[in-house]
Amino acid sequence: MVSPIQSDLHHKNRSLFILAKTQLLIFITLMVACTRATSLPEISPSPLPTWGPMPTRLPSPTPTSAIDIPLQTMRLALSRGDLIIAHTAWQEANAYAPGDGRVLQEGVRLALAQKTFAVAEARAWKAISARPKDAETWALLGTVLNHREEYHAADQAFAIAQTLDPTLSEALFTDRWHAARQTQDNQILQVLAQTYSRQFPGVPMTFYYQATALVAAGDPNSAIKLLVEVLEDLPDAPAALWMALGQAYSAREAWTEAVIALEVAGSKLAQGDRSLSADSENPAHALPQALAEAYIGAGQCTKAEPIYRWLSTPYPELNARVEAAILCQTPTPTWTPWIPSQQSTPTPIP
Repeated sequence: MVSPIQSDLHHKNRSLFILAKTQLLIFITLMVACTRATSLPEISPSPLPTWGPMPTRLPSPTPTSAIDIPLQTMRLALSRGDLIIAHTAWQEANAYAPGDGRVLQEGVRLALAQKTFAVAEARAWKAISARPKDAETWALLGTVLNHREEYHAADQAFAIAQTLDPTLSEALFTDRWHAARQTQDNQILQVLAQTYSRQFPGVPMTFYYQATALVAAGDPNSAIKLLVEVLEDLPDAPAALWMALGQAYSAREAWTEAVIALEVAGSKLAQGDRSLSADSENPAHALPQALAEAYIGAGQCTKAEPIYRWLSTPYPELNARVEAAILCQTPTPTWTPWIPSQQSTPTPIP
C-alpha cells in the first residue's frame, strides 16, 4: 500500500520531471532562435502538406538502404491499420540501425498507433538526439506530449518544429490551439487567434478563434457580442461559431441561449460540418457534453440524462453527471406549514 508521503513524493518527482523537459524545450528554442530568425506562425491558405495526419505518413518512393525496405513496409502497414506487420517491420529496421534517427522517428509513429505513449515519448527524445534539427521529429514529440497531457511542453515542441520548418505552420496550428486550450494559456490563445486573423481576415473561422480566446480570457460578453453580430450576417456560418457562442453563453450561465446555440452546432455537425475539429480533437463527444451541461443549467434534465449515460461509457468519470441529471429531475419538496413536522415550533397535542 502506497503511503500518502510516497504518493506525494511521486507527484512531486513527476512535476519536476515535466518541468525539466519544459525547460529543456525552452532552451533548445532559444538555441534555434540564435541561428535562425523566428517569427509568428505563418499560416498559408494552401492545402495541408502531403505528409498526412500522424502517425501514418505516406511511404517513401524508392528504397535506398537496408532499413528503407522494412520502413516502407511499416508505413504501408500503418496506413492499412495493420499494427502487427508494422511492428514486425519496424523491429527489423531497428535491428539494422537501432540508433538511426529515421528508424526512431518511425518508431514514434508506431508507438502512437499502438497508444503506448510512454514508449513513444522515449523514442521521440532519442530521435531528437539523433536529428536535433529535424522539424518533423519535433512535431511528433509535440503530438506525443499532447497525448501525455503535458500541454505546455507540447506547445514548445510544436513551436520549435515551426521555427525549423515554417511550411508546417498550417499543419501544426490546430495542434498548438488544442494544447493551449487544454492549459487555458490565454497568452498563446491570443497570439494564435491574432495570427490566424492576420492571415485570413474576414474568414468565418477567424471569429471562432477570436471569440474562444475572449472566453478563455474571462470576457464572454465581448465574445457574445462579436459572434451575434457575425451570425446575423452569416446564415451559413460553420458549426464552430455556434459552438463558440454556446460556450460563451455557458460561461455567463445564460443556459437557455447556450442550449439554442449548441443545438444549432449539433445540427450542422450531423450534416457533415467538420469545422468543430478546430474546437476539439473529438467533437462527437465534446459537443454533446457541452450540450448536456447546458440542458442541466436550463432545467431540461430529461434531455441531459441520456446524453450523459451515453458519454459515461467511454468516459466513466462522467457517471457523477448522470446522477446530477437524475437528481435535477426530482422536484424540490414544497414547504407545507400545516404539516406539524414542517412547523418551526412543535404543535401542542391537545
